[in-house]
Amino acid sequence: MSEQKELSSHAVTSLTLGIISIFIPIFGLLLGILAIFFYRQSMQAQEKGKGLAVAGLVCGIIGVGFQLLILIGYFAFTVSSNETMIASLGMLK
Repeated sequence: MSEQKELSSHAVTSLTLGIISIFIPIFGLLLGILAIFFYRQSMQAQEKGKGLAVAGLVCGIIGVGFQLLILIGYFAFTVSSNETMIASLGMLK
């Protein structure tokens, strides 16, 4: 009888955090980074669930990228709004 490998809890955690990182604003950035971390842990453990871990990695990367775009957009809008408000008050030359 061949010895079966146990499904990696790191792979499942990576997938879960990766999916959640796409949908939760701002906090999703941290979750995406954790998904990538758990992917690495899963690959080092040599356990079953490589496909789940890879899916978690992909979702984590997408989540981090999406969250960074949200942050950049937020800061760009905030700076633009502040300059417009100051200009409308006649304080910006």
